Amino acid sequence: MWGNPVHRRRSAMFSFLLVLALAAANAAAVAQSFAQRDYMTALAQRDAATFAAKLGYAMLLLACTMPARCLAEFATGGLVIVWRDSITESLLDDYFQPRAVYWLRRESSATDPDMRIAVEAGHFSDSLVLMVRDVFENSLKLCGFLGVVFSISRPLCAVMAAYAILGALATVQLFGRPLVSLDRGIRAQEAAFRSILARCRERAEALCLSAGESSEGAEARLRYQRLRRQQWARACWRTGLGTFRECFNWAAYLVPISLVAPLWLQGDVPFGTVSQAVMAFQVSLGALSVVVRKFRSVSSLVAEGGRLESLVEALHRATAAAQSPMPEVELLLPQDSAAALELQDLSLWLPGGQAGGAGELCHSLCLELRAGERLAVFGPSGTGKTTLVRSMAGLWAHGSGRLRRAADTVFLSQEPYVPEGTLRRLLTFPAPAGQFSDEELCEAARRACLGRLLERYGRDLEAQADWEAVLSRGEQQRCAVCRLLLLRPRLAVLDEATSALDEATEEALYAELLALQPSSSADSSDARTSIVSVSHRPSVQRFHTHLLCRKNLESPSASDTSASSASAEPEKKAEWLFKPAELL
Repeated sequence: MWGNPVHRRRSAMFSFLLVLALAAANAAAVAQSFAQRDYMTALAQRDAATFAAKLGYAMLLLACTMPARCLAEFATGGLVIVWRDSITESLLDDYFQPRAVYWLRRESSATDPDMRIAVEAGHFSDSLVLMVRDVFENSLKLCGFLGVVFSISRPLCAVMAAYAILGALATVQLFGRPLVSLDRGIRAQEAAFRSILARCRERAEALCLSAGESSEGAEARLRYQRLRRQQWARACWRTGLGTFRECFNWAAYLVPISLVAPLWLQGDVPFGTVSQAVMAFQVSLGALSVVVRKFRSVSSLVAEGGRLESLVEALHRATAAAQSPMPEVELLLPQDSAAALELQDLSLWLPGGQAGGAGELCHSLCLELRAGERLAVFGPSGTGKTTLVRSMAGLWAHGSGRLRRAADTVFLSQEPYVPEGTLRRLLTFPAPAGQFSDEELCEAARRACLGRLLERYGRDLEAQADWEAVLSRGEQQRCAVCRLLLLRPRLAVLDEATSALDEATEEALYAELLALQPSSSADSSDARTSIVSVSHRPSVQRFHTHLLCRKNLESPSASDTSASSASAEPEKKAEWLFKPAELL
C-alpha cells in the first residue's frame, strides 16, 4: 500500500498537520473549560468585571480554535485523498497485471471487483481516516480533561472510567457481532442484486431477443427480497443500539451533577466547578466511549475492509495463476527460433479431468508452425479448439507439455474487446496514443473493409460513441482485424474472429492477412505473418497451409456429421491430426 514514496511523504505531511491542529484545538478546549468555570463563578457572584474579562478570554480562545479546526479539516481531507490514492493505485496495479482480470473472473472468488475499487476503496479511506482522527482526537481530549475531572473529584474520575468501560463492553458484546455480520451480508446481497441489473443492461439485445425480461425480473426481485430481509434485521439491531446509546448519553448528564453538587452545597468548590465538571465529564466520557458513539461507522469500516482484503487476496491468487499457467508458455523472439509456434507433447484436459482419462481434450499433441505457415483448426463444438487457443495465450491451468510461441502474438476472439473513447482508440487499441499516424490508421481501416465506418463519422478519428452499441458484431470483428494489420505480429491467432462476416468480406480480410509482413521482419520481403485460425467454416481451409482436426475426421466438412460418432468413441476424443492441407 505504501510502496510509492510520494504517497508516504504526502501522508506524513498531512498527518503532521492533523496532529498539530488537533493538539492546538484540544489545548484551547482545556483552557476554555477553566475560563468557563471562572465566568460562571463570577456570574453566580454577580461580579460583572470578572465575568466580562473571563468571557472575553473564552471568546479569544474560541477565535484561536477556529483556524486550528479549519486546518484539521483540510488535513483530514488531504489524508483521505492520499490514502485512497495509495489503496486504489495498489489495487489497479494488481487488477491490470497481464491476464489477472481473466483469472479473477474465472475463479469468481471476489464478486464486483469494479465496485470495490471504484467506490468502496473511497468509502473505506474516508471512514478509516475519520476513525484514526477520532481515536487520536479523543486520546488528546482524554489526556487533557481526565486531569480536570481528577482535580475536581477522584470518585468522579473512577465512576467515569467504569461507566465508559461498561458501556463499550455492552455495545460490542450485545450489538457488535450481529451488526458486523449483517453489514457484511447486506453488502454481499447488494452486490448480487446489482450484478443481475448490470448483466441485463450489458446484454440488453440478447435479453430482449430471448424475451427473458420476465424471468430475469423475477430473479432480481428474489435477490432484492433477500436484501430487504437483512436490511430489516439491521434496522432492528440499529434501533436497539441507538436506544442504548441515547440512554447512555442522557445518564452521563446526571452522574457528574449528582457527585459534584454535594461538594458545592458544602462549600468545598465554587459554583463554576459544577458546569466545568459536567463539561469535563462529557468530553472525557466521550473520549472513552468512542466505540459506543461510532459503532455504526466501525461496523461499516470492518465490512468494507474485509471486502477489500478479500479482493487483494483474490488478485494475488489471480496474478499467481496468470504467471504460472499450465502448460507454461515460452515466448520466442525472432532471433530465438524461426518457428512462430511450437507444441511438444501438449496435453490439455478440463477442470476436474486428468491426463489420459475423462475430460482430456488433446493428448501429446506435437506441431511446429514456421514463419508464413498458416494453420486451420477444425472440429465439433466442445472438442477443445478454444481451449487450445487459451493455452497459447496462457489462460489455462489444466495441461502439460511444452508450448512456445512468438512474443508478439496477437489474439483475435469471436467477441472483440471494444474500448470506450475515440474512433482512433477503437481502431488502434491497445497501442499507446501516437504510435500510428492518421495515414497509417486510415489505410489499415480501408484494408479491413472499414471505409464506410470512416465515412459515417466524416473520417474524424476523434469522434466518440458507444461503440459496443452502434457497431454490429461484424464491424467489431473488422475493427479487431484493423488493429492486427497495424501491429503486424509474427503470429496471429483467430478464434472464430470472422464468424459474423460474409464470405466475400472474409476472403478480402484473409487476402490482407496472407500478405501481411511482421514488423520484426521488415527487412525480409519474403517474411509473412503466421496464422492460426479456429473456425467451423470449411471455406476457411483454402487460406491455410496446414490443418489440425480430430483424428477420426477426414476433412473439415465432415465435422458436423462426425460429431455424434465422435461422442460415441471416447477413446478418440483426445486424438488430433496435424498435416499439410494438401495431404489431409
